[in-house]
Amino acid sequence: MRSAERLYDLLHSYARFYGDEDDPLAEFCAAWCEGIGVEETARRLGADLDSRTDCDLRNIADAAGDNVILVGACGFWTLVFQIGGFDCARLQALSALSRDSGRALSIDWNFSGNETLGYAIDGQMITSLTITYPALRDGADPHALDPYMEGLRFELGSGREGPLIEEVISSALTLIGRITGREIDREWLDGTHALYVMPSRS
Repeated sequence: MRSAERLYDLLHSYARFYGDEDDPLAEFCAAWCEGIGVEETARRLGADLDSRTDCDLRNIADAAGDNVILVGACGFWTLVFQIGGFDCARLQALSALSRDSGRALSIDWNFSGNETLGYAIDGQMITSLTITYPALRDGADPHALDPYMEGLRFELGSGREGPLIEEVISSALTLIGRITGREIDREWLDGTHALYVMPSRS
């Protein structure tokens, strides 16, 4: 495992439990929110609170529902993994998760080439950027994340001209860890968390 790609490699080692067998990390969606607990996080995301069960990533494929979230404490923040959807990375979700003076972050990507990092404070989208082309960004303060980017590489390149997607994703996850104070780690990925079913989108 190369250090520049370590967080991608860590996620990849678990993705076989919930992702496509041939391309387990073809899509991914996660969010972090500060200052609210597990149930409140699920409520703000519109999950069915009555559907709550205890689950871990190794058994999530057997869980009921095609669109579920796994929610658990991660340091002083709450981390959400979404399987089968991208609700927790939407603007409305980050606004809801960060309202009342909170903060929220999200990262998502899919096979269509959408790779987005979002950062919201107190209900407002502060920065949204494409991690493979960070010049493409918007929000109330498009450069708010710049202080957390030191030493990280984002924009894709070819050959020796730039990082591969694995390093770009690792860089984004490292940036998130710098803000939350804890990187995604094996302890969280091995842990048992609250599983909720998300409503079907029409």
